[in-house]
Amino acid sequence: MKKIIYAFCLICVSMSSVLAQWTQYSTGNSNIHSNDLLQVIVDDNDNVWMTMTDDPIFDEFRGLQKFDGTNWTWYDTSNVANFPVPQQWSKNYVEMTYYDGKIYLVNSDFNPGIYEFDVTNETMTLHNSTTPRNEFRHILVDNNGLLYVSQLNSIQSFDGSTWTEYPLANGSNLLDMELDNSGNIWATTDADELQVFDGSNWQVETTLPFTPMDNHQNMGIDQNDNIWVSNGSPTQQMGEMAVWNGSTFSIHNYNSTGQNFRVVEQMVLDNDGNMRMDGIALFSYDGSVWGRFDETNSDNTIAQDRVIDIAI
Repeated sequence: MKKIIYAFCLICVSMSSVLAQWTQYSTGNSNIHSNDLLQVIVDDNDNVWMTMTDDPIFDEFRGLQKFDGTNWTWYDTSNVANFPVPQQWSKNYVEMTYYDGKIYLVNSDFNPGIYEFDVTNETMTLHNSTTPRNEFRHILVDNNGLLYVSQLNSIQSFDGSTWTEYPLANGSNLLDMELDNSGNIWATTDADELQVFDGSNWQVETTLPFTPMDNHQNMGIDQNDNIWVSNGSPTQQMGEMAVWNGSTFSIHNYNSTGQNFRVVEQMVLDNDGNMRMDGIALFSYDGSVWGRFDETNSDNTIAQDRVIDIAI
């Protein structure tokens, strides 16, 4: 049974796509540690892992939680001595990924490298970067286990022992990055560019088509290696999506779809090749038809509209 796990401020929800039913988990009805979730991922055994905070005053990362479908396990510095993640991390810039039994975490504020959490042995290892700048914000892992982290106008790769830095073309600063199906890394930049990295060098693929350009230029890649880029912000009226097929852009906006894309940050493929997107609702796109889950849809009601992350 396929499930979509998604998170938003206050509540974590899972949805069975077969039964079209939502199950809400909160501190009021479960042992989830906090109602303020940041990110969700799923490991090889279908355990759901969540970063979260319980400190809205200082707005800081507080720990990691696992949900195996029945039991909740909480990890932080207060109850697990081998979980030495700095509590001063800003919750707005924590990112994690999973590969082969390990969770990798980075943070742009106080991060000296990559934190590696072994989910079986429950041990944490810090891999310090050898470059002077180490404000990592995004992290990816390819099919061979090679890690990539972003920092200002470059990325670094880490193979378990060696760090290598690759500056972006034109000195541009990276905003978001994703891996395509061939292992190439794509990035949006503050120069309104779409750049691609082939494992050795960056090059500018094209200029983004948005007018005006806003500060949310997040990315997703579909099963055909089309590059999806969002443009919008909480203050923008509607927002829009651009899809690059290798030669031209197609634009999805309110006029063409009836949907508001102003705060889309995560774009994830489900097992059927449908694109799922967060934002002011949970959106879906099957290549021709847009779907939407929100508080007002009587057939697809969810508990709160603002979705901040998705995992399959």
